[in-house]
Amino acid sequence: MNTAEKLNIIMNITNTTNADLGQALHFDTSYVSRIRSGKRAIPKKIPFIDLAADYLADQITEDFQKTALSQLILKGEPIPSDKNGLKLLITDYLNNKADVDIAEEPVAKLLNGMSAMMGHRQGAGSKGINVMPVSIQAAAAEPDVADDSSSVEKMSIFYGNEGKRTAIRRFLQDLCGENRPFQLLLSSDEDMTWMIEDPAYAAEWLKLLSALLQNGSRIRIIHHVNRSLAEMLNAIVQWSPLYMSGAIEPYYYPFIRDGVYRRSIFIAEGHSAVFSTSVGENTANMSNFLTYDKTLVDSLSQEFSNYFSLCKPLMQIYTKSYNNDFLAGVISKQSHGKYIMASPAPTVWSLFPEVAATMLKRYGNESFIKTHNKIHEIFIETLENGGEVTELITKPKDNGSPGNAIPVPHCDLFGCPMLSYTQEEYKMQLEKMEELSRKYSNYRVLTTDMIPHDILIYAHSERDAILSGTMPPTTAFVIRQPQLSNAFYEYLSRIEAEIKV
Repeated sequence: MNTAEKLNIIMNITNTTNADLGQALHFDTSYVSRIRSGKRAIPKKIPFIDLAADYLADQITEDFQKTALSQLILKGEPIPSDKNGLKLLITDYLNNKADVDIAEEPVAKLLNGMSAMMGHRQGAGSKGINVMPVSIQAAAAEPDVADDSSSVEKMSIFYGNEGKRTAIRRFLQDLCGENRPFQLLLSSDEDMTWMIEDPAYAAEWLKLLSALLQNGSRIRIIHHVNRSLAEMLNAIVQWSPLYMSGAIEPYYYPFIRDGVYRRSIFIAEGHSAVFSTSVGENTANMSNFLTYDKTLVDSLSQEFSNYFSLCKPLMQIYTKSYNNDFLAGVISKQSHGKYIMASPAPTVWSLFPEVAATMLKRYGNESFIKTHNKIHEIFIETLENGGEVTELITKPKDNGSPGNAIPVPHCDLFGCPMLSYTQEEYKMQLEKMEELSRKYSNYRVLTTDMIPHDILIYAHSERDAILSGTMPPTTAFVIRQPQLSNAFYEYLSRIEAEIKV
């Protein structure tokens, strides 16, 4: 859907007339009508979407409206209870639009970033990021309020964004100096200027966390959906090199907070913590506390645990060559809605049994045949029951040949460490797919160069999205958060529509 269509739906949900919106935004009624019908582009010289979202958020008052908005944007997840949260939700929904160049969409930028990172990862081979741990003793600082001397020696206070960088650097360097694994608990909804205003620091932060993961540490992080869609996708790019380790558990708090009173806590269980609070985006001169007091660290860990109990998984990350949890998610009956899949070659899901049989003569993995047959059964049942499936076969920008051996994406997650099409098998597979598209009008196969050739995406109109690289060893991100998974579906839908045109 484009912005006009989305605007029309929300105006219908809120029973907003063209005259109502025109009066609120000081627009002529006929002009609003043309925008709503798509005959007129969204004005670029004024923040039309922000102003419209602000007005429409005020109109969401009835339970049926909240339910409709929840189903429309969040796939049934609760919508924000405050006006600012509703406005942000509607703004992001309207901004994810077909009027914007596909290459400039936040999802496109995420995919390009992931592609570049995966290329670097393959070039680096198995060498990880080498970081020399540096042990730094916590410096004692006079507290604001007198306390017993043992507590004073275990607390340091730093101020403003530079102070936060210093506190977190010392926190991470000291953990690296211990040369042992830690359980890290991270949560922050504070303004991220302290990180993004200093690129050199961001690189240092990434190296320190990488070193901890190499030592066997694990990270549990709570992301916050009170950030815009672009910010959330940028956060995934920032964290994706670390996600590849499989040692990170990302969660999110499912409700949008008011964003006034904000808090950060970074904890190494049983060892140390950094914590801070701020109001709105005002972090200048705010206090950042670095503590090694075990009693206080345990208290902060309990605070994190209490908050964590209210959260949901943002995504599941799968890195093993065979993973029953990942398999169970794919082998599940799903006969309604629409799938869109983008990959450089047909996936295990649509791999025809005749083609798989010739492949397995070379690879000799009998267990994979049983798994594959079950997956393909579900694929055909989906089409038989009216579900829609579109496969976007991605190709290199230079339109070069796919090569003599074309890997089957995700094969290692289904029990076969390596599986490739020969040129003859690839041709047979494409012919079978073409036959299937003639049999089922709800099955389409298209080609595109608008998606990086080394990225695979599964998206569904009502379910989670899957994002991964295409070469073994596979790291697959199963995205649970509705706003993010819907963004991938909308992105692929736009590409499909553009190809059809």
